Amino acid sequence: IMPIQRAKPKFTDVKNVSIAASTLPSGSIINFQKVTWTTQTQVTSQSFTDVTDGTFSFTPLSASSTLRITSLLHIYLGKGSSPEVGGSFQVVHDGSALEGPDTEQYRKYSASGTAILQVPHSFTHYVASGSTSARTIKVQGRCKLSASEFLVNKGGTYTSHIEVLEIAG
Repeated sequence: IMPIQRAKPKFTDVKNVSIAASTLPSGSIINFQKVTWTTQTQVTSQSFTDVTDGTFSFTPLSASSTLRITSLLHIYLGKGSSPEVGGSFQVVHDGSALEGPDTEQYRKYSASGTAILQVPHSFTHYVASGSTSARTIKVQGRCKLSASEFLVNKGGTYTSHIEVLEIAG
């Protein structure tokens, strides 16, 4: 006797199927959004200032999810012949700074000549979505000293980004 064999469907045969985010198990990625930009931002302020094109609106699918917010900024700190530069950067979620930095995250002093510091700045934070309302997520930066300035994406030759992964709770 020969066993009966059934055809196994291929994934490509499955069409017009949607899976509700609420049916996925905890830990599943249910939403993703990323914004990238190459626009140069130049700031000399000692107050937090929005980074040009580093702002977007995100709407969670679930009020019980967790948002993983990651940013990568290409920063340059320096100004003229200043021997000391410094600055700090933060991500703002729905009006609140996440892990707000102290006075500075970066500082460089040159005993002679101009102080210049160019580094990638990476940030990752987890926050409860709390609701399915749209919220603004953005990056900001400020100078430590009045003699400092910072550039993000100096010369428009770098790409920075912010991304959000929504993880089912």
